[in-house]
Amino acid sequence: MKKDYFSLFKRYSAFLLFALLFLLFGGRSANAQGPVIDGDPGDWTTVASLPTFIHELDPYSGVDDQFTTGAADENFAVKSWAWGQVKNKNNIANGAAVLVGTKLYFAGDRITTNGDAQIGFWFFHEGTAPVPDGSFYPLPVLGDVLILANFTNGGNLAAVEVYQIESYNYDNKGNISSWNFSMISNADAAAAQNNNAAVPVPAGWGYPTATYEPNAFYEGYIDLASINGEIPSLCFGSFMLETRSSQSLDASLDDFVGGAFSTIPEITVNGDNECADPTGAAVEMQLCAFSDELNLDYQWYSAYVDENNNA
Repeated sequence: MKKDYFSLFKRYSAFLLFALLFLLFGGRSANAQGPVIDGDPGDWTTVASLPTFIHELDPYSGVDDQFTTGAADENFAVKSWAWGQVKNKNNIANGAAVLVGTKLYFAGDRITTNGDAQIGFWFFHEGTAPVPDGSFYPLPVLGDVLILANFTNGGNLAAVEVYQIESYNYDNKGNISSWNFSMISNADAAAAQNNNAAVPVPAGWGYPTATYEPNAFYEGYIDLASINGEIPSLCFGSFMLETRSSQSLDASLDDFVGGAFSTIPEITVNGDNECADPTGAAVEMQLCAFSDELNLDYQWYSAYVDENNNA
């Protein structure tokens, strides 16, 4: 619906400043607070009512969706996924994320805690997700964010690395075969944290037991303003939590869970009256945002460019 909205007005003035509207603060209150990153999952129930909150269950007994052999962060979407058995230490039961202001918070778990844990959180602008034919669609795009958190030696705090896709590699047929990352060294990202004591599993989350044993639950956040400037892009279409075999960027991938991440509202246009100046002069228009939700803040962007590089 967004592209129809912009193309409608582009026909009427070459000088129109069109905009992309997105949801900046989720929730019934503009003063909403994100979870405290302390390894305790209890406050994730306090953000569950926010429009930008997403929680997904993942099968943890029997067959589970998982990456196929050869999948790594640099190429997983041109590999595939399949149903099969997942190693318990890499078996995810829940994944969650929420946007509050410019901060993206994320959380997940694993059903056993033997061995070190290496996890990754993806945030995709175009809604990359698994589809029934065993592939992922659409492919990740430039600017998608990957956060790696490595917990070693049973530690409570993780070493966190933040990456963005900066370019593509192509095969001899001109198809994207993998992507290259840039590491964001100055990102404001919390050291993701495991729980250091047994804590209750949040209501509505599926898990084999009623409590998380130490090092079974982890959470963290990244401030998008620290990687994309004062007015960052918050328009993410989906998220994905993954478990990984090692700390390296090219580690093989195991289990995953993800879902649609609602930071972009639907846009509609009232009426279709044409606006044009017969002399060809610029036409000044006023765009207004209205919502049935209360206490939401919105941000307008100009110079929108779609996936076909059309301004």
